[in-house]
Amino acid sequence: MEFLDDVWYCCALSTEMSKQPLRRVICEIPLVFFKTESGQTCVLEDRCSHRQAPLSHGEVIGEGIQCAYHGFVFGGSGRCTRIPHQDRQPAAADIRAFPIEERWGYVWVWLGGADNADPDKIPHMPWMESEDFRPVCFHFHVKANFQLMADNLLDVSHTDFLHKNTIGSQASHADFKGETKVEMSGEIEGDRVTARRKIFNTPLGKIAAGWAQTEKPVNRTNTMMWEAPNTVHSFLEFENDETNSSVHMEHIMTPETRNTTHYFMNWCRNFGLDNKSYTDDDVRRELTLVVVGEDMPMVEAQQLNLEDFPYIRDVAAKQDQFVMNVHRCLISLYEKAGKQAPREIARNHAQRKSA
Repeated sequence: MEFLDDVWYCCALSTEMSKQPLRRVICEIPLVFFKTESGQTCVLEDRCSHRQAPLSHGEVIGEGIQCAYHGFVFGGSGRCTRIPHQDRQPAAADIRAFPIEERWGYVWVWLGGADNADPDKIPHMPWMESEDFRPVCFHFHVKANFQLMADNLLDVSHTDFLHKNTIGSQASHADFKGETKVEMSGEIEGDRVTARRKIFNTPLGKIAAGWAQTEKPVNRTNTMMWEAPNTVHSFLEFENDETNSSVHMEHIMTPETRNTTHYFMNWCRNFGLDNKSYTDDDVRRELTLVVVGEDMPMVEAQQLNLEDFPYIRDVAAKQDQFVMNVHRCLISLYEKAGKQAPREIARNHAQRKSA
């Protein structure tokens, strides 16, 4: 499978970086992350050029990492700086290093040409450092293609069904007796896609009612923006005569392999800032229940089903416009890069029909 190169991939939480080497596979490339004695964060191919042993089994020595097998040492630039029992280190012993940035609580790696690695292209998340919001970060490992997991986040209409007992509501169900309405809009702006879904006078599931700080029906607005390669920004607002609470979220999908994904998420709230009335542990417990207990099993089951029905196209509904627009942008990016788009996107691109 082909992946986009000239983009920033989110690879780790900043809190995961230490002198203890960390192995992580990104776009089918095994990488090793580590901090040097001076605190510099580095990322290299996870291999020693001598016998291809994983450097992640080694240890940090000064400003480099030492292979546990025969003691070769590599600096943060990938240069081999020491070979035991000899004075010369040939250039052939060097390995590849990658541009790396720490920003917004995450570690980002550029897999393409180093000259194109512009840090300003990293997704913007200022609420991660705002005193008005309190962030909690997550890393999930999903046994499914990265685009299937991203589509799950792009499609907020699933919330009232898959999450009906947690963060959804009954407003979209056929037997709902209340009065409500839904407004949807969206647009494409270059390589970014935006969407807005507002549902009026909707009751909330138990967990979402806690976020809204009310048990009454609310007007719930979800404003979303997608940017390449797969970051979904989501701003969730709850409003009625008792509350005006909000949550900023980022959902970042990074391919591990064709059928496995690193899913990074941050959840930034403007309530419970004292970490007493509503705590970070509450957030972790609730979001783990929703993501691990509800989203991931469905998407992983969907992945298995697509292996049995590899060439069947989806029948799109009206609320799928956001997903379809993102797919169009991704296909354009793959075409510009001279690469083939993943099957999970391309199978629905041509002659797609709406219900």
